[in-house]
Amino acid sequence: MKALSSLLCTLLVLLCYTSAEAEDKVVVIPLLYGKSVTKISNVIKVAKIGGDFTDPVEAVGSISDASENNPYLVMIGPGVYTLTSNLILKPHISIAGAGEELTKLVGSFQDTISYGPTPGFNVVSGADYSLISDLTIENQGVLDTGGLIYSAGIYNNNCTVTVKDVTVIASGGAHTKGIYNYKSDVTLLNVTSSVLNGDNMSAIENRESIVSLNNSSVSAENGWRLIRVINSSQGSNVTVNNTTVTAMDVADGENHGVSTYNSSIHISSSNIKVSNGKNTRGVTGISSITSIASTAIETIGGQYSIGIDIRKNQSANLFNLNVMPKDGTIADYGIMNYDIDDTMILSSNIQGSSYFSDGNVMIAGSSMTGFIFCNQTSVCLNSYNGKGWELDSNCAEVPPPAP
Repeated sequence: MKALSSLLCTLLVLLCYTSAEAEDKVVVIPLLYGKSVTKISNVIKVAKIGGDFTDPVEAVGSISDASENNPYLVMIGPGVYTLTSNLILKPHISIAGAGEELTKLVGSFQDTISYGPTPGFNVVSGADYSLISDLTIENQGVLDTGGLIYSAGIYNNNCTVTVKDVTVIASGGAHTKGIYNYKSDVTLLNVTSSVLNGDNMSAIENRESIVSLNNSSVSAENGWRLIRVINSSQGSNVTVNNTTVTAMDVADGENHGVSTYNSSIHISSSNIKVSNGKNTRGVTGISSITSIASTAIETIGGQYSIGIDIRKNQSANLFNLNVMPKDGTIADYGIMNYDIDDTMILSSNIQGSSYFSDGNVMIAGSSMTGFIFCNQTSVCLNSYNGKGWELDSNCAEVPPPAP
């Protein structure tokens, strides 16, 4: 994969559009490639009236000479643009709208191919050194329960791309993805990604990718079988910061906020809320490295309501968390650990029961409000249960002395 340092590092787009004169604008875009700065002089206008093109797909398709030293910007004016074919970017071509509320690309694309260079199930495809910014992208698919139909807003395949100040909405299909990243280095800034009314749904799907998600809001609602709002697998490395993750309502299946398999996930300064499903899980990590800091995790409902569910992991570092499972019809678990080498919990409030099956556990400066089961080496320092009783060095309750 290409290093993130070779991304477009500096972007400033000043759009001065009016509804009457969409073609009038001021554009200043310095782009940093390594140590050299290149300004974009190739600007193509798409507008309902007065632009170079009225169709964004035709505008991008007209470009044949984009390169590192000759990048292009396609500026898309206010309006709703209904696409009948996928908008596939090329290397060194960026697109920018007039704002998420003003510029909207809409399509209805579905396909049975889950990944590849041009699968056809998405509205926009990213490309190397491209930036997608300041617009809304919506894929209006048709629900397909239990089938093989894919539907996505943005698809990034084997590329280095930035998505900034963008709203993505995807609905329908059997596998519904807001932003789908495959073998890519992806930076997501100020992104809203929502998936609705699908079978197996993810607002952010990562396979073999390096992904940074910052200052964003991602959600999935009204799933039929499975929701994993942020789903990462196959060696992905994902960082989530200052982001709201919301999962709501699965008719007949599992509901996850963040799910990771054979990957690494680092979450900080975020809020995760999962409600209503057969089981609800805030963060799930399987055969992964999990690090969570300064984050609130709330799970509501289901048979088991589980804040953090970690299995077969190499390690889990949990710092300054507020974990709040509730309303599980069978049980509420703040943390469930199976077959994990090392778990460290520092300065956290963990409600519900906690289950530690294997490996080593260190709990320090924390409140563990429910029953603690440890079938492994455990050490508690300056920690308490829900009654305010101190936990001894083996994490057993120490009742206060009788009055």
